Amino acid sequence: MQLSVWAMAYFNRLRTLTQDPVSITLPLVLVSDEHWKLMFARDLEHSVEIIDAVGFGDTGDIIGCYKILAALKLLCRWAEEIFLSWFSDRVVKPE
Repeated sequence: MQLSVWAMAYFNRLRTLTQDPVSITLPLVLVSDEHWKLMFARDLEHSVEIIDAVGFGDTGDIIGCYKILAALKLLCRWAEEIFLSWFSDRVVKPE
């Protein structure tokens, strides 16, 4: 519940900054106890849709920790390569 409230608030802020519906889908990481789960949020015209995806590791053993680390590295790469350019184009340099 907390994650969906955060996603709605973040999309509302991006809408305010861009004056448009947000055109990018955002990854969300839900951590519950030792289990890590990847979800996605996308902006619809009058709501935010949370898409339930996949568990990608747990901290219960070393293999699960390595899986989490690999997934976090991919998410960081996405943030640097995809999200940063989208944010720069839509928010920092408005047309």
